[in-house]
Amino acid sequence: SGQGWRGSLCLEKCSASTAGQQPCPLDPYYIVPDKCKCVDYQTLKLQEAPDHIPTGDMPRHIQLYVDRALVDKMVPGNRVQVVGIYSIKKMSEKGSKKDKITAGIRRPYIRVVGLEVDTSGPGRSLNKFTPEE
Repeated sequence: SGQGWRGSLCLEKCSASTAGQQPCPLDPYYIVPDKCKCVDYQTLKLQEAPDHIPTGDMPRHIQLYVDRALVDKMVPGNRVQVVGIYSIKKMSEKGSKKDKITAGIRRPYIRVVGLEVDTSGPGRSLNKFTPEE
């Protein structure tokens, strides 16, 4: 729980490498699919409302991470109020040549814990899609 973009936790080292015990094999842990609990998640981009920025400026944006019951609660164009946890993720990917270029680069995101869709005002409605759509 509370993993955000990190995904599943799988330990990389075991504690058997103390004196007198066999050293741990490579990747001593594995995921058992039947005992896994999968969680729906969604990544979104939150952008400043165009009517709240000065003329000529570009709207700022930040990524949102939404999971469980908050998935599919909004559609593009909705105005929302978000409550969340400001977090930072690493930008490097293991094993890629970009590791040296992106080593130290961090990107902020908000892990959403609550949201409210604004349905008041002209042209705004609460659009709900069924899973079949």
